[in-house]
Amino acid sequence: MGRTTRSAGGAAALLAAALLAGGCGTSGRGADLPDDPALYRVECEQGLTDFVQDPEHSSATLVWQDPITGARKGSIGLPDALNICEDDLGGYQLGLRFNADLTRVAYLASKGDKESTGWIDLASGRRREVAASTDGHRSDGHRLRDPFFVPGTDTFAYLDVDRAKDAKIPVRVEEGKPRRGAAIDCPGQVIPTTATAMARCLPSDTIANADGSILVTDQADGRRLAFPDSGTQTTDVRLPEVDAKTWKALPCTALFFLDRTRYLCANLLGEQLGVVTVDPDTKTASAVALAHVGGRIKGAALSPDGKTVAIDVCGDGCSIYTVPLTGGEPTKLPDSTNSARGTLFAWR
Repeated sequence: MGRTTRSAGGAAALLAAALLAGGCGTSGRGADLPDDPALYRVECEQGLTDFVQDPEHSSATLVWQDPITGARKGSIGLPDALNICEDDLGGYQLGLRFNADLTRVAYLASKGDKESTGWIDLASGRRREVAASTDGHRSDGHRLRDPFFVPGTDTFAYLDVDRAKDAKIPVRVEEGKPRRGAAIDCPGQVIPTTATAMARCLPSDTIANADGSILVTDQADGRRLAFPDSGTQTTDVRLPEVDAKTWKALPCTALFFLDRTRYLCANLLGEQLGVVTVDPDTKTASAVALAHVGGRIKGAALSPDGKTVAIDVCGDGCSIYTVPLTGGEPTKLPDSTNSARGTLFAWR
C-alpha cells in the first residue's frame, strides 16, 4: 500500500482492497515518467469555485518533484480529468484515480443530464468511456460515483448508485467489459453491522488496509475503527497530549495504512502527525505522536523503502516535508515551496 495516501470513497477503498487481495495483474512505469523515485502531486490552477463554474477550462497538472530537494522535475497536463480538482481529494483518494504506472487517470464527467465515467490516457489525451447514465437526475435513476483503479494495477472500477433501491452496485472492468457485482442496501451514513454491507456502504472518508480486515472512518461523534469479519466497531482514536499548553488530545484523522495494522494520521488541526497501531484481536488501538508541522497536512506518501513519510503542508503556500517513521523533526525540502493549490499523493 505504500504508494498512495487516502481513500476515494469508503466503498471504493474497500473494493480496491478486496480486488487487490484477489490478485490482479500489475503494470510497469510509464515511459514519460522518471525512472528514479519521485514525489507526485496534482496541482490545480483554478480554485474550487472557478472549477465548478467552468470545469472544461480548469487545468489540473500532474507534477513530479525530486524527493531530496523538492525541485520540480516535470509535469503532464490533466485538462480533461474532470472532478480531479472539483472533488478536492485527499492524497489516498487522489492516488486511486491513477493506474499503477500513472499513464491513465480516472474521470467522472457530468454534462446536462448525462454522467459518464472511464479513464483518460495521459500520453494521447484520449478518453475511454466505460459507462454512462442519463437518468441520474431522476429520483429513481442511476448515478455514477467513485471511479478508481485498484492499487498497483490497471483494473478500473466504479460504483453505480441505484437511487430507486438506495443501493450501491460495484462494477469493475475485466477484459474491456464491465462486470457488475451484487447490489447492497446502504442505510444512510450509519456504519452497517454486517461484513457485506460494510464492504459497499461506508462513508466516503474511509480507508481500508490491504486485505480489507480493518477500516477507519470519520464520523460526527469521532473516529471509528470497524472490523468487517466480526462487525465490531470502536470509536474515537486520539493522538496523545504532547504539550498541555498548546496541544490537546484531538481525534486523529486517518491518512493511509502503513501496513496491515498501522496507519498514518493527522489530528483535527491538521498540524500534528501520528501513527495508530491497531490490535485486531482485542479490537483496540493506540496512537503515538510522530511530528508537529506548521500548517494543514493536505497529502502524504510513503517512501519506496517504507522508512520515511513525505507530507504536503499548506499555510500561505504549500511545502513538502519528510519525517522518518522512527520519529524526529520534519525536514523541509528546500525547493518545494509554491503557491499552487495541490495535493501530494505518491512517492514511487
